[in-house]
Amino acid sequence: MITVYDLQYEQPQKRGPKVILSADPPPDPPIPSEAPVQDILFQPPALDGLGESLTPYAGSGGGFKKAGSGRHIVSGPEPVILSFVMVDSHIAPSMRRQIRHIYALYGRQGLRALKEALFGNPDSHWNLRGESHTRNTDRPDFNREYVEAVLNRPPEAVAAQRNRLLAQYEVEVANLDKLLESVSSALEQRAHRLVNGRLAESRAEVVKEGLRYITQSKDTLIQVFETLHSFPMTGNEVLALAKAVVRIDDARLRLNEAERLQQEISAPAAAKRADWISSQLAQTAFADPTGLGYYEPRSVTELEEQASAFFPDTSGMLRAAEISAQKKTDFLNVVAAEAVTFPILFRLWEPADLAAPLRTKLAKAVKFRGFDADDEFSRAVVGVLSAAWKAVNGCQSRIANKTFNVWRYPPVITVFF
Repeated sequence: MITVYDLQYEQPQKRGPKVILSADPPPDPPIPSEAPVQDILFQPPALDGLGESLTPYAGSGGGFKKAGSGRHIVSGPEPVILSFVMVDSHIAPSMRRQIRHIYALYGRQGLRALKEALFGNPDSHWNLRGESHTRNTDRPDFNREYVEAVLNRPPEAVAAQRNRLLAQYEVEVANLDKLLESVSSALEQRAHRLVNGRLAESRAEVVKEGLRYITQSKDTLIQVFETLHSFPMTGNEVLALAKAVVRIDDARLRLNEAERLQQEISAPAAAKRADWISSQLAQTAFADPTGLGYYEPRSVTELEEQASAFFPDTSGMLRAAEISAQKKTDFLNVVAAEAVTFPILFRLWEPADLAAPLRTKLAKAVKFRGFDADDEFSRAVVGVLSAAWKAVNGCQSRIANKTFNVWRYPPVITVFF
């Protein structure tokens, strides 16, 4: 069941009225022992962050598994076997479950890919007897004659079964569209309220930071944000912020040195591994793990694992990696600790060239007098806060004008589920 709550951002423990998008699906009816089962090979669309580590299989029971060994796919998601029980009482719930799973993972691209798979492709295979089969020849239940017979079935026999699934596909996609249309308005309204609440908090935080470093007058501060590009900064808070930037940069320099030494120590072994992988790919770039002529690119990941076994890390390499990891942890801890006191550092710490002149100026100054309006540090601080101020106002204006598209910001929507 998918439930949308009218979240109260200021008091997350209190939730408003809920909107139920879909009821819990009823249990599937029993499957007859001789029920025919059809399998099709579905190729999920390539999406950012979705590769061979996340490969779903939406079976007739809604589970997930891999198609084939899965070890030789090196680009994009692996193919997925979708199973359908070809009994009238099962086709509709089976197709509904497949469509909702695929839409949740891949969106409209996934639905188009499913339709292409239902139309059929050379790799589709159909299990009409409900028997277990696989392209993995290492499994004991592999039946080469049966698989080849299924793959070579007459086209007219396959077409009749596909037409039944395609017809149900169209019905379930239309039902999904109606469901999405009925709830999209409620989702947008709640998302707008959530965004407005967070924008108000962001606006208050920007003003608070500006009053610490730029000016004690809120009216002057807003004028600086909206019309000026720089402003002089003085006071103990400004000095403390400058020192925090230098401390972060000191930690960054230590991390850079540790990573440089690690790369230098690891270079000989890395070169040997790269040469070995190149020689293996030169011998044969494709493998046929199934024994049925399904040639796939050799997995570079597997070759890298083998190369690491042939040319293992030395004690010096392991020690350098350990030191580098510790320096990275130290660096992140410094950033987090300083940003607790100075929230502006979440946006200000990254430019490394900002710390060098600060370090020099702080070392030479006998008595700190602040930063002029044209100082690089003043421009950076004012620029960060001004950009944040304008971004907040821009979002609020688009919401008021009903031009803010909440669907461009997935976290705004997914927080309700």
